[in-house]
This record gives sequence, structure tokens and C-alpha cells, in this order.
Amino acid sequence: MPVESTQQRLHQWFTPAWAAEGIVEEAFGWLQPGDRVAEPPCGDGAFLCALPGSLDVVGVEIDPVQAERARRASGRHVIVGDFLEVPAEDLGRVQAVIGNPPFQSDTVAAFLRKSHEILEEGGQAGFILPAYILQTSSSVERIHSLFSIHQAMIPRNLFPGLSLPLCFATFTKERQRRLHGFMLYREAQEIAAIDRRWKEAVATGRDSRGVWFPVVREILRALGGSADLEQIYGSIQTMRPTANPHWRAKVRQVLQRHASAFERTAPGQYQLREAVAA
Repeated sequence: MPVESTQQRLHQWFTPAWAAEGIVEEAFGWLQPGDRVAEPPCGDGAFLCALPGSLDVVGVEIDPVQAERARRASGRHVIVGDFLEVPAEDLGRVQAVIGNPPFQSDTVAAFLRKSHEILEEGGQAGFILPAYILQTSSSVERIHSLFSIHQAMIPRNLFPGLSLPLCFATFTKERQRRLHGFMLYREAQEIAAIDRRWKEAVATGRDSRGVWFPVVREILRALGGSADLEQIYGSIQTMRPTANPHWRAKVRQVLQRHASAFERTAPGQYQLREAVAA
């Protein structure tokens, strides 16, 4: 039976030097002299060498052989150990975290939580990741609860023999969190949370007045022909309410744009016109 190598066991894919330099230049050019940066895991030191000498950089590497190689190549301080177990005070508060973590969903999620712990407000983590980490709306929603996220595709042949699509994603620790490069992710997560019958209606409906028109019409009929906005919203999403779902704006647009079908009787109050109700 073949013996598993350390590289296979630790899911190590060492970053080419030219790629590390390109990522640092394009994604981390905003760093200022004296800023502190952590690289977990630092492998054999590609990013440690690519980061400017004016930065205060610490590497973390679980493999002592690679840690020594990184230390010798870069001249940087390298902690031997698991990034997830290294005390936050040993890493210090940092402006940036950069690296190429093991390509496992649970490990990436844990790396992001630890990065959030040590990053200053406004700081940024940037990781080479398999694209599937960011391909479902639920996984992006979990990460987005901590960070603004920006992703860019990178060539999968960056690593010979790897068949997974790759991206480089940056995660910014900030209060006003945003998504860049994620079309329909927020909407998909919101649709997943609404009542099943309306979820099916907005997926399969084909109506020139928009997919939300028949939903609003049927809800008003069920509510006796007249209702306020909160009643309509409550009929659409009875569980897992979100703070400001995108579909609420769609409902208001339907009510406001189709005055021939819906009559505004008071602020936030609408009723079906007779021709539609019949």
C-alpha cells in the first residue's frame, strides 16, 4: 500500500513564486511600511518572500521541514504549529492575512474565523481557494456575516495536476459588508427562506408583468382582497426572516407599478381592484 506523503496528508499545494508576487502586487499593494501581516500556512515561503521587506511579517507552518525552508528563504519569523491553535497574542493584531490554506471546506472556514479574530478593523485576509468554497449561497452567507468578500478567478493550472477551478478571494473585516463578484447569491439565499409555494411560483412562473405579480395577487385574494405591506410580507416569508430581503422591494414595485390591478387605500395599504379580484 503506497505511503501517504506529508504533502498529500496536509493538502499542500505550494504557490509558485511568480504567482505569489503577482497576488501581493495586485491585492495587497495598499499595505504600508510597518504593517503587520500573517501568512498561514506559509509552506516553503513563497508569500513570505514576495511581501516587501518594509512589512512586519510572521509565518505559521505546521510542517517543521517547510517552516525551516521558509525561514531560511525569507529571513522572516516562522512559528511552527497549527494556525488554528497558535494563541492570538503570539500572532498579534494584523492588518492582513495572506495564504494558500488546505483545500478543505471546514479548514477554510476555521482559517477565516481565526483571521477575523486577529485582523484589525478594516484589515483584509486573502486566500487561494478552490472555487467550490464560494459556490453556494448558504456558504457565502455564513462568511458574509463576518466579512465583505471579493473573488477573482485564477488559473487552475497554477498547480500541476490539480483539476479544481480556483479563485483568489479577499475578505475585508468591516461593518458595512459587501459582496463583489457574486451575482444572485443574496437573492438565492432569500428565496430559499420563503414559503415553499411562493418559492415554486417565482421559479416556474412566466408572466410579462413579472414573477412577483401573481404572488402578490394571490396573497391579497387570500387575505380578503385588502392588506398592508407587513401582512403581505408575512405571508411570503413565515420562517427565517431576514433583515431587509431583496424581494420586499419587488413586492412594492408590483403594487406601485400596476395601479390597474392594485389600489393604494392608505400608506402601506393596498387592495385588489374589482376586475382583478373577480
